Amino acid sequence: MSSLKENTTSEPCWITIGGPKSTKVPIFNYCPSMRIGRDKPPIPVAIECRSISEALSVHSALSAVIDTLGPTPSSQKLIDAVYRSQLVLAMLAYRERFYAVVVGSRVGIYISKSDAIKQMKGMSYPKAASTRTFRQALAYMFAKGIVSLIPSEGDAEGSINPLNVGDAEQDQQSPSITSRSPSRREVEDTQGEASSSVEQPSSPHSYGSFDDDVFVEARSSPSTGDSLSLSADDTAPLVYTHIRNLRGIIGSANQPLPDNTLAKELRASLGKYADYFIHSQGFELRSIKIICHEYREMVEARSAADARVAHTSGDSSSRGKNVDSANVFSMRMARYGMPVADGRFLYYMISLGNRPSA
Repeated sequence: MSSLKENTTSEPCWITIGGPKSTKVPIFNYCPSMRIGRDKPPIPVAIECRSISEALSVHSALSAVIDTLGPTPSSQKLIDAVYRSQLVLAMLAYRERFYAVVVGSRVGIYISKSDAIKQMKGMSYPKAASTRTFRQALAYMFAKGIVSLIPSEGDAEGSINPLNVGDAEQDQQSPSITSRSPSRREVEDTQGEASSSVEQPSSPHSYGSFDDDVFVEARSSPSTGDSLSLSADDTAPLVYTHIRNLRGIIGSANQPLPDNTLAKELRASLGKYADYFIHSQGFELRSIKIICHEYREMVEARSAADARVAHTSGDSSSRGKNVDSANVFSMRMARYGMPVADGRFLYYMISLGNRPSA
């Protein structure tokens, strides 16, 4: 890693933010090498700047935001901090796009799209995105490419677009066409109902950063010549857990995600087996709320029906007779898109955890 010469004030350079403290601003001629992976911290992050003066300005502003979070802040804390800062919102606003490479030969936020794509070539599972704002690029790096952790900025269309190695060739063939993510309508039309957004009941509650996010990630199949074994220096991220709504997977996380206190309480109310199952499957908070609501409503309805039967017949032994509760629950959940088999299995997990001990 070579440091920048003092007099090249108008040439592109790199800085790093976060990480070990230093009395000097870390400025480099080239993108410094960073250790990546699901078990690595979200900082430091390398940022390409157009000049030393720009680099010093960016470093000073971001250090003021990040240094207050302590030596090892979580991804969520970093994202919240940059989204609270009006200074970060206005930073580098004169640039049209930012290119954040999370998994590549040299990871960081690039000025040039072609330079970013070069870092992805030869990687088994590269991960990068083009963003509209600098803080989106920062958040993408902090979240290690998990788009559902990044707050929406309203005009979601074109804000964060997955970057692929083939984009460079596409740009050369069709320079007038801008690469972008498929719209929600296009996803629904091409992948069918299973990949459409979830129609959820209206609720006054806020569901946090996972609310209504749909993350579509293109994955290429390995060629016949690809080895299935991982080499010691393979930087491809392992999936720690998937992120799901009731219809299915909407994203992947390569590190443990921060757990919500309300989510913990709701899962625990369903018993220890359902708690573990729902947590391990990565269900978002909104989905957990719906699961709890539908289960409690079903139990209350069944109790009311049993009471009516006992009152009219005087025979309490007929309570719940011929009622397939697993089927009733799975049909309730199917209205939100959960596969029937998954709904039945979840009901058995809830019943097993709520079964009175002998």
